[in-house]
Amino acid sequence: SFDAPPLNLFDAGMHAGLLAALQNLEGDRPRAVLFRAEGRVVSGGVDVSLFAALSGPDEARSTFDALISLARRVDALPCPTVFAAHALCLTWAFELALACDFILAAESASFGLVERVIGLTPAMGGTQRLAERAGTGRAREFVMTGGRYSAAELERWNVVNRVLPDNGFDAAARELARDLATGPTLAHAATKQVIRD
Repeated sequence: SFDAPPLNLFDAGMHAGLLAALQNLEGDRPRAVLFRAEGRVVSGGVDVSLFAALSGPDEARSTFDALISLARRVDALPCPTVFAAHALCLTWAFELALACDFILAAESASFGLVERVIGLTPAMGGTQRLAERAGTGRAREFVMTGGRYSAAELERWNVVNRVLPDNGFDAAARELARDLATGPTLAHAATKQVIRD
């Protein structure tokens, strides 16, 4: 669970927390993983001071390599992964969602890759994963316009797996993760590898 009020912004602390959680997940080999957020938004995006603090090209390359690695590690988890978006889900959080097997969205959720406002393109593989789910034309539209898109629209694009009512959303997301965890997780890991290949 992400819980860094008020906006669950990605900063050095969030990055360190995610890396620690991933290390635990890779060591514990869970049967399923649910990524979710506390608060009124999933995430308002990235704390841009993270980029302003970069001293030059080498540090920037190292930072972006670390972001790419984080999403790849989520994608490589050998168990079903579910991302639950109950509200606004921008930039890094949406890219993390795209690295998961299932994206669940509450009816009032909305999504965006808005990096263009600071002259960047998504850095965690979100563009590529969005193209895989929705097609290259939709990925270009999504990233280049920097727009916000509703859960219903992304379900039509095959990006979001399911849109669920706001009321009871968290319980429904937990129930799906529990259901996946009781299934044949070794077979699920094989399914993930076959699709990846």
